Amino acid sequence: AGAVRDALCKAVYGNLFEWIVGRINVSLRQRGSHAHTIGVLDIYGFEIFEENSFEQLCINYVNEKLQQIFIELTLKTEQEEYVRERIKWTPIDFFNNKVVCDLIEEKRPPGIFAAMNDACATAHADSNAADNSLAQRLSGLSSNPHFESRGASFLVKHYAGDVMYQISGMTDKNKDLLSKDILTMIASTGNQFFGALFPEPVDVDSKKRPPTAGDKIKSSAGLLVQNLMLCTPSYIRTIKPNSNKSPTEFDIKMVLHQVKYLGLCENIRVRRAGFASRQTYEKFVERFYLLSPKTSYAGDYTWQGDARSGTERILKDTSIAPEEWQMGTTKIFIRHPETLFALENLRDRYWHNMAIRIQRAWREYMKYKNECATRIQRCWRKNKDQIGWGQLRDYGHQVLAGRKERRRFSLVSMRRFVGDYLGVNNKGSQGKMFKDAIGISDRDFVVFSSRVQLLVARPMRSSKPSPRTLVLTATNMYLIISQLVGKALSMKCERTVMLNSIKAVSISNLRDDWIVGAF
Repeated sequence: AGAVRDALCKAVYGNLFEWIVGRINVSLRQRGSHAHTIGVLDIYGFEIFEENSFEQLCINYVNEKLQQIFIELTLKTEQEEYVRERIKWTPIDFFNNKVVCDLIEEKRPPGIFAAMNDACATAHADSNAADNSLAQRLSGLSSNPHFESRGASFLVKHYAGDVMYQISGMTDKNKDLLSKDILTMIASTGNQFFGALFPEPVDVDSKKRPPTAGDKIKSSAGLLVQNLMLCTPSYIRTIKPNSNKSPTEFDIKMVLHQVKYLGLCENIRVRRAGFASRQTYEKFVERFYLLSPKTSYAGDYTWQGDARSGTERILKDTSIAPEEWQMGTTKIFIRHPETLFALENLRDRYWHNMAIRIQRAWREYMKYKNECATRIQRCWRKNKDQIGWGQLRDYGHQVLAGRKERRRFSLVSMRRFVGDYLGVNNKGSQGKMFKDAIGISDRDFVVFSSRVQLLVARPMRSSKPSPRTLVLTATNMYLIISQLVGKALSMKCERTVMLNSIKAVSISNLRDDWIVGAF
């Protein structure tokens, strides 16, 4: 009756604890989808008392499983990665506690939990007989170097130290069973909350042996390990300075023992012999391509080769010592964190310099913009008085537009006055022939030259326009006639008129471009 009472109390306590944790998780659960989570696992450390029983065995077993994960995810995984990536390094020996975990949980060959279950099954009615059966079965494990059978007790060499367990009462604690009658009674209770703590239906006809407390611990530890292996854990190792819970005492022997069994020395040696940082070539190039002129230009990625050769190019251009890094099959390994910090500083400095260049370019642009505005203002002040003449010219165009038939296209654009339209003053042009034909010296500057029509009078008939070439200097006006003599072009000066002999110049008031001169 006492055993059933204790088992019922433990079951109520355990199920109530799980119900509270479940309600807390429901209230804290994020609404909607989430991609990442952070979990905190706080495990009580090893328990080594003067008398250790089933409870200490379960707690120490869970700690062994967590230590095994620590070895798998830190020491062993790191060294296996070096071998897989073909990295040159010095291997570090460490104790793998998998043999201790197998000693406790294995079924074939049977471990401590399996032997305990067999003892409970064969002598379930008599507790003393079950304990004696357990002691007899555990004696078969003496061949294991981490186990010693000592009659009514046994010793397990954990990674944290040797622990002596008392066999007496272990089988009763392992049973920890609620009979089907008790479960049926709980299911018929009128208290809804109490009944909700035991939601599993009771199969009265089932002959299957219910799981023992050891089975539940092993199943829970396996599920915990499975969840942790899906995560990326970070470890915080706490060291107990003394056994008296005193803030002023420091037990050196006790602290050194914890440092040793936690594997901190091996972990430090692995870290010291290994590499502080490792990442794939693609991520490294994506992060630090700015540091090499061969892989970037003005902040743009310009590398055309593969990521491995790009990583090597970046490290060489940044003058990182060859002993500070090694190239694996898929990753780049950097030995010291100071090297990685130096690369990050170079990257930050690059962006700082780029920001300075952008600021300098902006200041140059603003300076150029202000200079342009100043030039526009200066030009406006200089030419604003001529705007009236331009408006008057435009008004003249509007007055004459549509009324100037013979030279109506002259209003389409503003033709600039040239004067020497035939280029008589230019030595290399065809107009030089006119200058030679009339015998003008190089000292006489031609003011105006153009092809014109001369109205030639004919006896008893109307005058006829005849083509001529008009050349005007500062002193004389020349009329040149061009004729074909045979197949050669002949030019001669038909008339020379001194400008001071011209008495008057008249133009028509009609829509034509004739000029009449009086000599």
